[in-house]
Amino acid sequence: MAESNDWMLARKRSIRFRIQEDMDRVQVQVVDPLNDRIIRSIPSDEMLRFSERLRQLSGLGALVDESR
Repeated sequence: MAESNDWMLARKRSIRFRIQEDMDRVQVQVVDPLNDRIIRSIPSDEMLRFSERLRQLSGLGALVDESR
């Protein structure tokens, strides 16, 4: 873990963990600490929304073929 922190500091990057409680997901954000700009989010916001939509649809039975 210390090696990862050293690597990130050398590249002037920091990591944030963002908890999406409504979706029960964690998102990792790579941030430029000089201007607090998000460089990358893992998973992306789009993927989190897609995952949530799939979860909602599967709860409605829309993705499950129960006729077999």
